Amino acid sequence: TAGLLPGAAFLAALRDRRDVDLALLPAEAVNDDLRFMDDMDAHVLAAAVPMEIRFSYDFADVLSECGMRNDERGIEPGDSVPQEPRSSNSTFDIPHSALGEGP
Repeated sequence: TAGLLPGAAFLAALRDRRDVDLALLPAEAVNDDLRFMDDMDAHVLAAAVPMEIRFSYDFADVLSECGMRNDERGIEPGDSVPQEPRSSNSTFDIPHSALGEGP
């Protein structure tokens, strides 16, 4: 059912949120051209919200990647994580499932 969520719904839910640094969205919500069912482009959504947007099929891939980055930095769970500067919210990695499904 995630494919039935329009970009406008994500925009309405996220545009005023200042308390999160990252929004994990279901990859099924966008097509191969990164467009939601209402034809909103994911880059447009990313430019309109104050946090980084990431797409994932099962979220384990993104959470695993964050954990690997923490290990590389020597950060223990519960430590404050330094934020890397982002040039834009509109750069998306192609989501891959930890189970080998997806693009």
